[in-house]
Amino acid sequence: MVTGYKNLIILMACIFFAQAGDSATVLPETRLPLNRVSPIKPGTPIKVKIFPHRRDYPPQGLDVVKDRVTIKANQPCSIYQGAKNRASRVGKRVSKAKTIQLVASQLNSAKWIHCKGPATLVRGEGLTAFRYDGSFYVHRIGNGADATLEVINVVSLKTYLLGVVPSEVYPNWHIETLKTQAVAARTYAVFHLGQMRAKNHKRRLWDVDDTIAFQAYTGATMRSDRTDLAVNSTIGQIITHENDVIQAYYHADSGGQTEDAVNVWNQDIPYVKGRKENFEFELSSSAWEKKVALSQFTAKLRSMGYLRAKETLKGLWIPVAGTTESGRVRVVTLQLKGQDKYRNITVEAFKRAAGRLPSTMFSMTLVREKKKQMIAISGFGSGHGVGMSQQGAALLASDKGWTYDQILSYYYSGTEICSLKDNDAEKPNCYLNLESASPAKKKTDSLSSSHS
Repeated sequence: MVTGYKNLIILMACIFFAQAGDSATVLPETRLPLNRVSPIKPGTPIKVKIFPHRRDYPPQGLDVVKDRVTIKANQPCSIYQGAKNRASRVGKRVSKAKTIQLVASQLNSAKWIHCKGPATLVRGEGLTAFRYDGSFYVHRIGNGADATLEVINVVSLKTYLLGVVPSEVYPNWHIETLKTQAVAARTYAVFHLGQMRAKNHKRRLWDVDDTIAFQAYTGATMRSDRTDLAVNSTIGQIITHENDVIQAYYHADSGGQTEDAVNVWNQDIPYVKGRKENFEFELSSSAWEKKVALSQFTAKLRSMGYLRAKETLKGLWIPVAGTTESGRVRVVTLQLKGQDKYRNITVEAFKRAAGRLPSTMFSMTLVREKKKQMIAISGFGSGHGVGMSQQGAALLASDKGWTYDQILSYYYSGTEICSLKDNDAEKPNCYLNLESASPAKKKTDSLSSSHS
């Protein structure tokens, strides 16, 4: 039986969870109906913001200089006037050039730049210059000294996938793993394309960006024959649940156990349930460690408003009721100086104070190093843990011999794979599937009518 302060902490954690469940948190949309009137096809354009990067996400890194870029190509690129409120071109070609320097203070109107082959976007010093197919839409945001550029790469959905798959997984992985990633990434892209069409977003001209906030995308830079094959051999295939395209969540490494979406976003999503990856799993390759000075952590907590000016942090731990069934942390308990003074904070607050952590599957302890108290954090996995584990998919293909559709069915429960292509010999047509939907379902098959 738990006694004393531990019993108090369990009660506090339970109250915290109850309050969290009643909060007005904005929950993510989890699936969208396809639109037969304006169908998305493999050749449908997708608009990808590729500059600037305001967070230090790999592989792009943070853009400190946000008001200038250079586009370089081996052949002259055609330059057109860009539309004012949408990422498209207007009018006839105004000029041609192999090297195009763009500076926010000198850009009086938007530009549309189309190159015959891949063109390189040169950013600030020390940052990778990636190559891209398709067209570039460049416009200015803001005025005066604070003006910045925004660059959007407009490519077909198929070309976009050719740049996503090698940016998300290793090209030398088993081909079935690469196919798995191709279908999941395509599904994710189609979901966001449909979402942007439905919302008719006025303040954003792009569908997705090129970072891990959506999906990593590096244009033509990292393309390989094997990842191209994975995209082309599954062309048009997406994952649906009850005929709706799903939000195909995936992450790098589950640490051996995927997570229920309800434990991450307080929302029950039927097709992403926690799964024990009961195949041969090498935990050592999934392990990570980090140490943070307690004084640094305390100062950050105080700046975030979790500690008052005269409060002193004495210790911290993960309460018994502060983890999910998979072992991921939801709550951290702070022990303050004074008799029976405790405070619970969310794992998100803990991560902000401790710095970036690969996952929420961790344990911690206080240690002393060179007369300094440190928080020693040890964990497993990488990412939020919801949906498909890329490392898990790799093991299922290489060690178990599973096909890509078996892997997708394992991680996305109760789903089907259909094709956006007409006359696909392997998979049923996604839009023909809508004909068999119930009358009530048919009324909601237009994205614009049900998610405006």
